[in-house]
Amino acid sequence: MSRCFVSALSFVALVQLTHVGHALADARDQRDSHAPRCDAAATGGEHACNELASAPRSSFWMDLDAMIAAEQALPAEREQLTRLSFYSFVASLSFELSEQQRLSVRIPWSVGRVRSGAAHEHMLSALGNVELAAEYGLSLSETLRSNFALSLIAPTFVGFEHDRDEADHDAAAAASALLELQRAVSWSRGLQDSALFEAGRAGAVVMASIDYERTGLRVTPFAKLESLVGTRSGMRVPWLDTLVFGVEAAYALGTIAEFSARAWHAAPLFTAGEGVSAIEPGLSLRVAQARVLLGAVIVLEKTESIGLHVVASVGF
Repeated sequence: MSRCFVSALSFVALVQLTHVGHALADARDQRDSHAPRCDAAATGGEHACNELASAPRSSFWMDLDAMIAAEQALPAEREQLTRLSFYSFVASLSFELSEQQRLSVRIPWSVGRVRSGAAHEHMLSALGNVELAAEYGLSLSETLRSNFALSLIAPTFVGFEHDRDEADHDAAAAASALLELQRAVSWSRGLQDSALFEAGRAGAVVMASIDYERTGLRVTPFAKLESLVGTRSGMRVPWLDTLVFGVEAAYALGTIAEFSARAWHAAPLFTAGEGVSAIEPGLSLRVAQARVLLGAVIVLEKTESIGLHVVASVGF
């Protein structure tokens, strides 16, 4: 009951924060109805403001989020398999209803080459949980903007085996290998999107953040709560809650490049389990309606690992 209460309380808090944001925005609009919307100092001059004002705004965005992680040591309880390499991809499509509202869908996919015991190497792949999200952004002032999101997680996990001899096939071992693959992928991402890679679970994710922008500098503290319930009988942990919180800082170099650094901590609530801390330095490039992020996710635990993170986006 306490888990249900916390999840419900988080949703109520999200709604209340949205109402407060509306009130603050209305007050700001009444006070600064004639204030300019572009800060020339922050965007690189009056010419940059004119370019932003005349640039077409994209309503549809397509993203591909890829993580490449080489062999890494995993926590002792997860060393049932030896991973040679694994990759994960998250494809997303978003539609902006307005400057404040956006709908999106994310579809994760994982691929790995593993070795189980003395068996030969073989390939595994898995479709993760599909996420449907509604986002709402609210400008509080010239330098502050709040963002809220509510996501629904569908239990769409499906796993596949490749390159395994039929005579050596073991259904139980195959299922365990697929679960280990998903855990390894989630771990390599610092558990920041663990809801996408949990097998046999459905639930909701609540997220909130605040953007502070001034003269090319952007600082964004964020927090989210993932609440997932098991959809299969006999699961050892029927309810799983994970809290993720952190901060991102970025500095823009003109209108094309941006250096960024993110740091976060993910920890399970109400259940025994170890948390994960991670950092990600990155460089973003933007040309017209295309954006590319190159980053490195560094997990700061006993099982320290580094994964190459690439996100490509295009708007149309």
